[in-house]
Amino acid sequence: MELGNGANVNGNGMEQANHVSHIIVAEFDIDAGSTVSHQYPAPVGYEDGQLAELMLPDQAHTRSEDWTIFFLRIPLTSSSSSSSPPPTSPDNEKETQLYYVLNLVNTKTIPSARRGAKTMAIALLTPHPFLHIYKPLLLLALSDYFSSPTTTTLQTLYEACNRMDVKGCPRLTGGERVLLGSTERKDMFEERFGGGEGAQGPRGAKDTHFWQTRVDYRGHSVPMSIPLSTPPEIVGDFSLITFLTTFSQHPPPPNHPHPLTTLLSALLSNRRILFLGHGLPSSTVSSYVLAAIAFASGWGLLRGFVDRAFPYTNLSRVEDVVGKEGERRRGYIAGVTNLVWERHVEWWDLLCDISTGRITVSPSAAPLTPTMSCPPILAPYIRESGGGTGGVQDPTDATGTVQELLTMIAAHYGEHAIRLRWRAFLSRFVRMSATYFQLIHHDSSLLEVSAPATRGSASGLEGSGWVWKDEGSKMRELATGWRRFEAWRGTESWRNYQADVAKARQSVPLPGIDLVYQVDRLRVPRSLGPEESAAIYAALHDLTIPNDDSDLTKDRLTHLLTAFAYQTTDGTPGQSLSPLAMGLFHPFPHIREMTSNLLLQLEQHEAGRHFVDGLNRFQRLVWMRECGGFEWMFGRCGMMLNRPIMLCC
Repeated sequence: MELGNGANVNGNGMEQANHVSHIIVAEFDIDAGSTVSHQYPAPVGYEDGQLAELMLPDQAHTRSEDWTIFFLRIPLTSSSSSSSPPPTSPDNEKETQLYYVLNLVNTKTIPSARRGAKTMAIALLTPHPFLHIYKPLLLLALSDYFSSPTTTTLQTLYEACNRMDVKGCPRLTGGERVLLGSTERKDMFEERFGGGEGAQGPRGAKDTHFWQTRVDYRGHSVPMSIPLSTPPEIVGDFSLITFLTTFSQHPPPPNHPHPLTTLLSALLSNRRILFLGHGLPSSTVSSYVLAAIAFASGWGLLRGFVDRAFPYTNLSRVEDVVGKEGERRRGYIAGVTNLVWERHVEWWDLLCDISTGRITVSPSAAPLTPTMSCPPILAPYIRESGGGTGGVQDPTDATGTVQELLTMIAAHYGEHAIRLRWRAFLSRFVRMSATYFQLIHHDSSLLEVSAPATRGSASGLEGSGWVWKDEGSKMRELATGWRRFEAWRGTESWRNYQADVAKARQSVPLPGIDLVYQVDRLRVPRSLGPEESAAIYAALHDLTIPNDDSDLTKDRLTHLLTAFAYQTTDGTPGQSLSPLAMGLFHPFPHIREMTSNLLLQLEQHEAGRHFVDGLNRFQRLVWMRECGGFEWMFGRCGMMLNRPIMLCC
């Protein structure tokens, strides 16, 4: 199974009653400072002074326009309170609702105003992480508010946002979101796109990654693109390419590996991480924090970073971010523009300077990896001098992957390819960790199959975690990465992944088998005997045999496809059925027949047909032979082949 995309039933988060819960306006008064002018339709329930400080960032008056993003956890039972819990506080998660706040601040020259200018900000609160889609509406609304500073202007914006038509928006399951998010094809699930009012035409989606609709605001018909495949923990709009290139320019801190490996270790071990953008717009700082969340989560594979993130903050919230004196230190990811934060080295563990691209480790920070001794079972695989392993690369060191990503960026690969390649690295880390915890701590809570398969289980296939070509390679790589595995253990993202695995074990349509593990066994260049590979192919076939419950059959095929969805660290591209197609060449005739039948089922699946279309010409010819040759092929009326086959040798 592929975790990380199943948070919302609809696959787009549109189940909420209101798309926007509140509209807030703040302005700077030369006598009173930053103040909140209006809140509509009711007070948010957070202290007005701090709201105003967040909405009017440092040096806002020096720019004509700036954007900020911040998160608020608002009590569910209180409409207004001056003593509400700090935003993103995990201790109050059950009693609060997380809102994403998009804020626009403008400074306009007005000769009649004191100091000749006026600075105002307008913000909206939404439960949807794709808050960036509301930017055009905020631009129009703030311009209107400068002309007519009344609650009527806010009411008009509020009502327009909540009239947004999403009735025809496709409902995607978690598995379907995985498949859609793993491809750049613009026609995946196009069958789901009907003619919703004001939205797509019949089968007319230009790009099925988005639901196109419109919002009518004061005579303006504003187009809105709602993302359908974005996984949890991905908030707003940002560039992972910019993030990677910025922090790859300088050598790492002393006694640390690549700067991004250092940053990843700090993120996964729940440290205090500060992004400083002195003199830069708040929007720039916020975008780096959002990119750091995606970086740490492996593009939505892990959870728990949003709840400790402050995309933009200031000195008025030091206690919310750092904690009160004497309290236990808790990790955070925060973006700031004030140099005072840099001087207080006791406030942070890692400082990422956006202006210079340099990463600094605080002298007061504890080691990023534990100082405990190596587990005895791994000790023989570590060289006595220097702690190395005879040239074995640390699988948790991102240096090699980052260099590969930088090469891809130089070759003009797009954002989508970079994100998926990074997800493959994090997936490898998580699966190796699961194997490590089972081996060292006898803890199988991260394994997708918690116990060996029994005779009465669904598949009879054992195994979960990462796949190595042999036992020696496994032990050597675990011996090089054990410190970072231990540093991750027990953190919030670790516990969340543990909970996700436990939930998935109960809800997946194919329980008792780790499909990714079994497919990886077919991928890894090792001597997998005919009997072993036959057992895998037979299990995949038997578990997806059509039955009277067509929805269950469809869900099982979708679940199977997720095992092939993402690119792997060995370079296999995403959505490649090559490991499965190898069954067409198996020495056992019944396995070749089972593989052929399974491909036929996948070809009739709304997403599987795109996977099957990716088979190369040779695989298609062999498949045709197994199915009965040309007579069968042409009887299919071209359903399998959408282009002619050249039969010359």
